[in-house]
Amino acid sequence: MDKDQLKEERMELLSQINSLFDFPLMLLSILWLILIIIDLVYGLSPTLQTLSFFIWGIFIVDFFIELEVSPNKKGYLKEN
Repeated sequence: MDKDQLKEERMELLSQINSLFDFPLMLLSILWLILIIIDLVYGLSPTLQTLSFFIWGIFIVDFFIELEVSPNKKGYLKEN
């Protein structure tokens, strides 16, 4: 398998990952934003604080998965 074919396959996989996770991550982003507002106004209960950390964890895992799959890591870091 040559470099160009491998790069193309990794780009396709990255595109599939993005299309699969974009909507769920958008929903988590909205939930996280609501949690931030609640935190600023009232403060978060320990359960909601844990939920907030869990959402951050999901975002971080998604980022590192996409970074690992990306054929151009520097380009990916600049764009994301």
